[in-house]
Amino acid sequence: MNALLVASFACLFAVSAVTAETYPAEYDKLDVDALLSNDEKVNMFAGCLLDDAICTEKALKLKG
Repeated sequence: MNALLVASFACLFAVSAVTAETYPAEYDKLDVDALLSNDEKVNMFAGCLLDDAICTEKALKLKG
C-alpha cells in the first residue's frame, strides 16, 4: 500500500513538472469572455490552429 502511495505521488509530481514547463504563464490573465465576444479574433486564432490562415505571433505561441 505504501509503495502504491509513493508511486502515485511520483507520477503526480512528474506530470506537474511537465505541465509547468509547457504552459506559458502569459495566458493566466487572459479574458476569455472578451476574446470569445470578438468574432475576428476567434476566427484568426481558429484559422491559425487549423492551418487555414496566417498566424500572428500570439497565435503561434498558443499553437506551440
